[in-house]
Order: sequence, then C-alpha cells, then structure tokens
Amino acid sequence: MQILPSREVLPFMFNEPYPSIGDLIFYLRGLNFKMTGLKRKAVTFGSMGWSGRAVKKLADELEKCGFEVSTDYEVNYLPEEDELDNCYEIGKKLAMEIKDMD
Repeated sequence: MQILPSREVLPFMFNEPYPSIGDLIFYLRGLNFKMTGLKRKAVTFGSMGWSGRAVKKLADELEKCGFEVSTDYEVNYLPEEDELDNCYEIGKKLAMEIKDMD
C-alpha cells in the first residue's frame, strides 16, 4: 500500500520538513555562507492544506543559512492558474536578480 501516492515533492508535512529537506538544511548550515561573503538568493513557495507556515519556516531556515529570501509565497490547496502564473513570475524575477548579481 502506498502511504503517499502523490507525484509532487512534499518537503513539509505536519509543519515539519521531510528528512530530505531537513538533510539539505543541515548541509547548508554547515556550509555557512554568511562567513564566506558569498551571496545566495532564494524564494520559497508552496501550497498548504490547513495551517500553513511551512513556506515561511523554510524561508527562515534558508535565511539562517545565509540566503537572501526575496519572496515566500503560499497558496491554499491546489493552485489556480493565476497563482501558477504568479509563481512563474516570481521565478523570472529571481533569475533576473541572480543574473544581475556582482
């Protein structure tokens, strides 16, 4: 029996990171970008079913790792077409910010 038959990546469930995301955050903390002076940019986005906060929690963790998180965007349940368009525009903006970095 499949417990989670979804094909999407589910980085958080019950407001806690899946082990793969927790491992990544642990690794990023070890890299300590703040100490290197390297600039790292990120956005976080996702959908929520009931309580939310996972996207903000991930953004906070990335900031602790030295990332500049420009956007955290969360929608309810399945995103509507305009919400998907918004995610696309957020991605384009991030790409431009990365391209324009010194």
